[in-house]
Amino acid sequence: MPISRSRAARFDELVLSSVERIERAYPELADIEIRVEEVPLRERRDGSPDPIPLGRLRPAGDGEPAALILHRRPLELRAPAGTEREDLVNDTVTELVAELFGLSPAQIDPDYDPRRD
Repeated sequence: MPISRSRAARFDELVLSSVERIERAYPELADIEIRVEEVPLRERRDGSPDPIPLGRLRPAGDGEPAALILHRRPLELRAPAGTEREDLVNDTVTELVAELFGLSPAQIDPDYDPRRD
């Protein structure tokens, strides 16, 4: 009988799957750090209508590579399970990659649908 994976491990697999799918078209993504944090470090104060960010981009600097950071708990709370969670993680990764490369999310992933949020 297989050992059951934790909720955090299943979430990490969703993120990894999304990144790998995009990385096939954008191999330069391999040089970007991918991180999952439980919650955002601090309150969002950029005027966004969503007070709790689902993820963020950390630009490269001070000898550190750029990083895509996803916030597990806000994503899980927004989409409790199944396909909805997978779609939300995919869309969040797509938005962060688009921001990093200066492209629209639809250019990164033709299946991107901002209405799912």
